[in-house]
Parts: sequence; structure tokens; C-alpha cells
Amino acid sequence: MATYDEWFLGIVAYYRPLGFFVSPPFAGLSDLQCQRLIEQKHPNWFADQFLNPRVTGNSLKSLEDFIVQMDRSRVWTTDQEGVYESCGFYAQSIKSLAAIARGAFKPQDVSETWEEADGREFVIRVGFELAGTPMHLWINRCGDFANSGWIDMVNQVCGYRDPRFRLYPDSQDWRVIFQTDGDAAAMATRHWPTSNFDSISGIISYPPSDGAILRYKRDRWLYWHRGVFRYRIGDVAGAWDDWLLAEKLGFPDLYRRCDELTRDNGA
Repeated sequence: MATYDEWFLGIVAYYRPLGFFVSPPFAGLSDLQCQRLIEQKHPNWFADQFLNPRVTGNSLKSLEDFIVQMDRSRVWTTDQEGVYESCGFYAQSIKSLAAIARGAFKPQDVSETWEEADGREFVIRVGFELAGTPMHLWINRCGDFANSGWIDMVNQVCGYRDPRFRLYPDSQDWRVIFQTDGDAAAMATRHWPTSNFDSISGIISYPPSDGAILRYKRDRWLYWHRGVFRYRIGDVAGAWDDWLLAEKLGFPDLYRRCDELTRDNGA
């Protein structure tokens, strides 16, 4: 069995070519200095007893993941639960994505607004500006959990393919990394779970993205709110496209609501 230092240094050496442990506070440090810096932050996690024969491979894998997550310039970690209007989860998350994107994602004027839907439910509207272009997401509330497809929607609306943001779920926690396909493949050999979703549900965007698949009754409110947005920016044809899709999903009192909207806007 490898000694503790050999095991730890092997992790640092493997991930550094993938862009980890190369930015502050690790920039300019040797592999051993990186190890010592992480140990100083979490001394109780790293000791020889983790390498005794009774430790399972899964335990060591969890500890390896923990080491990699210590590079906060590359990995954003969050609990997906606790999404309430008062905490601004999605707006803060947009800023967190920017912090790990190595300059590729520079959103400005980030906002989060909770808009009315059925009963006590809400549609969450997230807005930001990217390279002078306004971007908007409308997300169905999922209780107090974050929608698991919203990061892939950010990729789509921003045109990110390779590299792109990847979500690595770990029980209730998320780890998000902005990386190339090649680097993701290299991490897959270390048993990082995949995060590819077959579809994005409960989210739409403006500019519109082809990635969203909206087929459930509650999605009608997403189309309604995007239609209102498009109407207010002068895209009347686009607004009616959205409203008619909302009607197909059973949106209540569509034409009455549209009449009220046009009267309120002086049309």
C-alpha cells in the first residue's frame, strides 16, 4: 500500500495537468507544498489512519474528491436544498459559476425575481448580461431544491460546449467544474460521476434555446411569463407564440389576462 504522502502527492500530481492546484493560493507551490497547505486547512481529515487496510476504496475516493474540492478557483460546491426567495440561490450561483470559469463567463447585472404561478408556487426569473447581451432564465420552483438542469441551460443559452460547466452530483451536494471534454474524460477515470442530463425540463430561456423540453401542465407558467417579457420588449409575435404554447398546456383565462396586460401597457 502506498504511504500517506505518496497517495496524497499522487492526487496533486494527477490533477495539476487538468488545471487544478495551479491558481492562487496554490500557484508557484510544489506538489508537497500544496499538500501541506490543504492539510493546514483541514488537519483532522488527513492522517495515516485513512490508509489502514480497513479503509474501503470508496472512503479513499471520497477523500480524494474532498482534496480536489479544496481548489475553490476550479470547483464550486453547494447544497442543492434551501432555495427560497430570501436567499437568492440562482443569482448567487451565477456569480459562483463566474468565479470558476477562468475568465470565460463574465456575467453583469445579475438578478433574481420570483414571479407568480399557480397558488403558492412561483416561477423564478434569473437575469444577467453577457458581453452586452441580456440573458434570462425562467425556472419552475422545485420545492426548496434547485432545478438540476439549470446549469446545462446556462451552457446552452451562452453557447458553451467545450469547455462547459459540468455538474457532478454527490448525494445532496453539487460540485460544478468548467472544463473541456478531455479533462472530464480524465476525471472519469478517477470515478467522478457523470452529470449528463437527457433533457432540460422546467426551464426556458431568452434568447430561446432548443434544449428545453416542456410538456408538463405547470410549464404553462414559464411560457406565460416569457411571453409577458417578450411583449414588454416589443416582440409581440414572440409573445403570442409563447402564450399559445401556454394555452396548449391548459393556461387559465389566457385571453382575459392578455387583455389586462395590453390595457395596463396602454395598448
